Amino acid sequence: MMLYIEDANGIPIDGNIASGIRDHARSIWRSLYERGIAPDTWGQATKEVREEFCREMEKEYHVLRLCDNHWKANALATAVYSQWYRTYNKKMKSCLDHDSDSDGSNSNDDNSNDDKDDGPDEPPRKKARTTTVANDDTHPPLPEPEVHVDSEGASMNAIHTDANDSSETSRSESDVQRKEDNRSSGTALKDPLYVSSI
Repeated sequence: MMLYIEDANGIPIDGNIASGIRDHARSIWRSLYERGIAPDTWGQATKEVREEFCREMEKEYHVLRLCDNHWKANALATAVYSQWYRTYNKKMKSCLDHDSDSDGSNSNDDNSNDDKDDGPDEPPRKKARTTTVANDDTHPPLPEPEVHVDSEGASMNAIHTDANDSSETSRSESDVQRKEDNRSSGTALKDPLYVSSI
């Protein structure tokens, strides 16, 4: 947006007007380019080029007249012109090169330009994002459940890991006693490491 361009009430112009202003400026610059009087940068513009640009812009967009010394039109040109010129000039030169190649006036017979795309300059395409899957070697295998049978013949599953080896040994006697107490009282054991499958 061009927040520095305001209407008579001090309200910045909206995006649609700003887009129209930029489009009109580009059409004026194309005309200057075709006549061979477009400068490389706006700072190099002659007095005649600046006056023509400001006159044409202010004639089309009244809001650009609401300032002293054409500063709004000049601020627009200062902000946008150099980038436009680089892009447009490159495009025009590639079109001229293409035209001279197709006329046969190119004296270079090694066909070094055959690899170039004949279409308009486009930015390189982005590469597709890919995901990699980790090898099975990078992640340790999940622990296997062990099946234990208690003194009454009921099987219980426990997950065995190296981290709980020492705690399993010390807890096993008290757990068996607690299980027997819970079974006799009718309450279910709620230990996450043991699941009874009766």
